[in-house]
Amino acid sequence: MIDADVVVVGTGIAGLSAAVTAAEEGAKVVLLEKMGSVGGASLVCGGEILAAGTQMQKDQGIEDSSESLRDYWIEVGQGNVNEANGELFFKQYPSSGSSIQTSATMGRQAGKAAALSATK
Repeated sequence: MIDADVVVVGTGIAGLSAAVTAAEEGAKVVLLEKMGSVGGASLVCGGEILAAGTQMQKDQGIEDSSESLRDYWIEVGQGNVNEANGELFFKQYPSSGSSIQTSATMGRQAGKAAALSATK
């Protein structure tokens, strides 16, 4: 029998982030993955993370905001992403920039920043 305070299912960016956060808070964590490698959907996205208002963007002179990120998702979602069905996303997008900063302080190597804007 395995003893754990927290069990995380999936090793994509969300699962790994949850596992690290729980462990940093002193929890004994068990991390489960059904695939043969770690990474989940993060493997197929090339490691790119959509976030707005990051320090990396600011350092490169890119002006972006969490509102622009929200608008971008609504646009590219072609009616499938909205406040009703994207409740979790719409709660989390304002903190996306600080999430990237946290990753950077943990040693994540970042590449090039870009701005994604909703365009019509």
